[in-house]
Amino acid sequence: MTDKTNATENTLQALLEAMQTFVVILETDGTVRFANKTPLKIAGLELDDVLGEKFWDCFWFNFNPDTKANIQRYVHLAAAGEQVREEIEVRIADNLLWIDFKIQPVIENGKTVQLVAEGSDITEQRLLREKNRLAQQRLQGLFDDMQSMVAILDTEGRIELVNNTPLKIAKIDQEVVLDQFLWLTPWFQGNAKTQQNIQQSIQSAATGKAARCDVQCQTAESLIWLEFNVHPVFDDEGNVTQLVAEGGDPRARRKVEIEREQVLLELEEREQNLAITLDSIGDAVITTDASGLITRMNPIAEQLTGWSFTEAQRKPLAGVFAIFNTSTGERLASPIDKLMLTGEIVHLSNHTTLHARDGREFQIADSAAPIRNKDGQILGCILVFSDVTEQYRLREQARMSQQRLQSLFDDMQTMVGLYDPDGTTAFLNNTPMLATGFTMKDAIGKKLWETPFFSYSNKAIAQVRQQMHSAAQGNSTLLDIQIMTQQGGMIWTALSFHPVYDESGLVIQIVGEARDITARKNTENELHSSERQLKRYRDQAPLAAIEMNTERRFVAWNTQAEKMFGYTFSEIKGQPFDLLLPNDSIRTDARRIWDELENTRDGATVSSEFRHKNGNTFFAQCNTAPFINEAGAVIGACSIFQDITAERTAQRALRTSEKTQREILDSLVEGIIVNDEAGTILSMNLAAEKMLGYSANELIGQHVSMLLQGQTKEIYHHNMQCYKDTRDLRYIGMGLEVVAIPKTGAVFPTILAVGELSQTADSKQRFINSFRDLSNAKQQEEQLRRSQKMDALGKLTGGIAHDFNNMLGIVTGYADLLGNALNNDEKLTQYTHEIRRAGERGANLTRKLLSFSRHASASANSVDINTLITNQQHMLETSLTPRINIIYELGKDIWPICLDSDDLEDAIINICINAMHAIEANGRVTVRTENIQLRSFSAKQKHLPRGDYVLLRITDTGKGMNEVTKQQIFDPFYTTKGEQGTGLGLSQVYGFIERSKGAIEVSSAPGQGTQLRLYFPREQINTGIKESSNTTFQTNMKGNETILVVDDEAKLLDLSTEILSQQGYQVLAASNCGEALQVLANNKVDLMFSDVVMPDMNGYDLALIVIKKYPDIKIQMTSGFTDDKQNTMGDDSLHQNLLAKPYRAQALLTKIRALLDKPE
Repeated sequence: MTDKTNATENTLQALLEAMQTFVVILETDGTVRFANKTPLKIAGLELDDVLGEKFWDCFWFNFNPDTKANIQRYVHLAAAGEQVREEIEVRIADNLLWIDFKIQPVIENGKTVQLVAEGSDITEQRLLREKNRLAQQRLQGLFDDMQSMVAILDTEGRIELVNNTPLKIAKIDQEVVLDQFLWLTPWFQGNAKTQQNIQQSIQSAATGKAARCDVQCQTAESLIWLEFNVHPVFDDEGNVTQLVAEGGDPRARRKVEIEREQVLLELEEREQNLAITLDSIGDAVITTDASGLITRMNPIAEQLTGWSFTEAQRKPLAGVFAIFNTSTGERLASPIDKLMLTGEIVHLSNHTTLHARDGREFQIADSAAPIRNKDGQILGCILVFSDVTEQYRLREQARMSQQRLQSLFDDMQTMVGLYDPDGTTAFLNNTPMLATGFTMKDAIGKKLWETPFFSYSNKAIAQVRQQMHSAAQGNSTLLDIQIMTQQGGMIWTALSFHPVYDESGLVIQIVGEARDITARKNTENELHSSERQLKRYRDQAPLAAIEMNTERRFVAWNTQAEKMFGYTFSEIKGQPFDLLLPNDSIRTDARRIWDELENTRDGATVSSEFRHKNGNTFFAQCNTAPFINEAGAVIGACSIFQDITAERTAQRALRTSEKTQREILDSLVEGIIVNDEAGTILSMNLAAEKMLGYSANELIGQHVSMLLQGQTKEIYHHNMQCYKDTRDLRYIGMGLEVVAIPKTGAVFPTILAVGELSQTADSKQRFINSFRDLSNAKQQEEQLRRSQKMDALGKLTGGIAHDFNNMLGIVTGYADLLGNALNNDEKLTQYTHEIRRAGERGANLTRKLLSFSRHASASANSVDINTLITNQQHMLETSLTPRINIIYELGKDIWPICLDSDDLEDAIINICINAMHAIEANGRVTVRTENIQLRSFSAKQKHLPRGDYVLLRITDTGKGMNEVTKQQIFDPFYTTKGEQGTGLGLSQVYGFIERSKGAIEVSSAPGQGTQLRLYFPREQINTGIKESSNTTFQTNMKGNETILVVDDEAKLLDLSTEILSQQGYQVLAASNCGEALQVLANNKVDLMFSDVVMPDMNGYDLALIVIKKYPDIKIQMTSGFTDDKQNTMGDDSLHQNLLAKPYRAQALLTKIRALLDKPE
């Protein structure tokens, strides 16, 4: 019994080892108990590497978390009694492998005791399935987008496949026509004759004869004629299996160009092996004893051999397992014989056919392994084999598909080729071979440009190579090119390429299509011959001749024209006539003459200056006549040129004689212009060219009035006549202040000096005019005038502000004291708040008044202008009302600037409010910031040093200003708003810009809106480390120190004394500087609190005396207005720490306490 059990186990072991499939035996918890050699060998593993491991943790699955999780789930399902079968991807030693995976339970007494996992390699089967799918998909792609109409029919005329060209032109879907008789489709409905012709052609082709006829096809718009061809497709036995119908435009065949078709041909590699999906473990199994007698067969073996196990048991293997060489048909020896001789595993060849008992034949793959006992003695063998018949069937099917595809495209009028992306020829139909006499061997497997078709010319080879490369990049191409025949003849073809893409968008193949266009080329050659004859007539003409189209572009150009202008026809073809004209004035005249030609249909003769290719100009007489077609329309023009440069040689000689005089004139700083009595400019010096921006060539011959604002030719002639009558040079401008107009349009003021020169040879009078640009002088005068106004206004407002601030100081100070006293009465405390608020409003008013002078105590700090504008947006939008749309164009990384941010906010508000008043209805205000660099010239124009600046532009769409208004807008009290305006807004802006060391510019014109440009110097950041202050301010404002208060305003003196006394300070009062010095001489004082402006002595002068005589006394200055006298002090700290009037009691106490607590 034990021997029998061991034999059974040995047999099972040998069976599993001989199997080429994946077999693993598991515990119900997934622990590996056994694995055969196949999965271990392909993964490079030993059995010990997997025994005891969880199945899902093994090498085959642990490379992918999803695969690992799926295997664990399959194990749990099988342990629960289910069978699982999936296609999964596993890892082997150097690759990944697809297997048909099955796991099933081993059940004893209704309980799962083990699990068996099996897998067979289906990688090739999946690959073939995918390739077959792609081949089917690309077969449709082969025909789509061809310019011809192509359909594949069965032998009765039903449509099996149709390209998209006829579907597009008829606007129908493919489903409408598939499986329909071709003659009954929408293309041919309603035309009985066409339907009859198509049906007869199909019947003829079904008998093996190709047919052709012209038929009418219905498109979405109209009926069109088609050249209809149908030819049969044969199998290997010569039977007609399919029909190919092709339709093309017959007019293209008879006239210019045969319609190009785009054909897609793609066949994957001829690998046609199909994988076999095995049921269960996928293999048939037979075991024998040592004598070769069958001892066991599984159901798959029974199915393949046709023998049941009962019938085959104990029979020789050769009698049941009848195998033959597939190629030769010879019977093969039993694999058991070889195994018994060698003792090694035997694998049969791939060309083995199994003849079943019932006459069926199977192509099989098999192997045989010995069954050994524990001593190594062979007890028998195990034969494992599988049915691979399906793979052979697929290979045969692929071979038939290849033949069928070849038949589809053979005998078409179009030459069709299929190429790899590198240009290698993979397929050609027989059309180019029939046309040229070459064979497939001459082309298949070669780069297209290396085939005999293009060997006649290196240029042709390069052209084809470039076109193929472009198609490989994803571009469709078209080229007219010749191909050579075997006899040396040439055929003109329209050669096109277009790419074929896979699902990921990559170009995988290129379809080439060529049509014979020799007839069209012959026609073109005849036309070219006529054109050459006409060109010879033109070239032999003694004068330069050119032809132009209606766009005034050159279409013809003879040899004399090449000599005259320096351009070859290839260089000038398609260029505009303006290319020959040296300046805009002549171009304008030429366009006017052309317009007259089109309107009058008459010729025109002009003499003008023209430009040679090398840049030189010359004079020529041009005679132009229009070309008029049969309908009377102008279709072009012809011009004949005669060089008249020699006639002007005398004039050039005269200009040469004046060279010395010109050099003298050119050395002058003043601009010099010479004109005749008619006003025609005869010459000018370099200074005049620079100031006016014109070159001498542009102005000579022009009228001088074009350079003077307000002047016309009529006025000039009137003034010249007055001069002739009186000989008074003032009539023609002597000493007059005028406005000159340069080329840029930026006018400038000047004063003319005019003198009369000697007469010309034709007795015409000449005049010399000198002038210079007075813009800078005028600007300096205007700036001086405005500064004087601002200084005068500053002195006036400064005095007013001083007295007003004193009064406001009394109001706000006593309001603070009263508020403290009435702290318990909320209503009365509110009254004091209102009094204080009114005082603060008054203080803001005086601060604005002080901004007219440099005496305002500006608080300059580092400002991010973009942040300031952003924070001001709400106030701007509220101030400007909804009818004004504010647009912000704030630049990136704007540099910091150093100025008084309050003044900048006021300036922006003032400018924007002015813009709102200038806009009568709805409008737009644009606020823009940017960084700029001013070079020397630009900075000098703005009276600024060169360097980095932040530019703020504020532009409105208002009514704009004239020049007079623009010159006065910064003057104090000047307003265009009548009683609604004060005339102070832009004056404040001007003062602020000067204090900020910047500049302001205005651009405006009536009806064109206004733009103000504010330039602020970039702040130079000090990278040094500032010392941090360790001073700690106390919240307790009280003290017992002695303080001297000096102020000439009695009420303010009393107020300060009261505020300080209430906090416990010993206060001494003085109403002037002399009294203060007496108090200091008789009392010990800790701090002096002094006004600046006093009648007997300035507060800073008093401070200098105190610092010198009493250096221990600390000093705090206060003022509602200061002048420049503090600049005489060596120490500016008193001015920097100034307490501005009017001040709050809390501000005074904080300043005093902080100064007293400050260490020496």
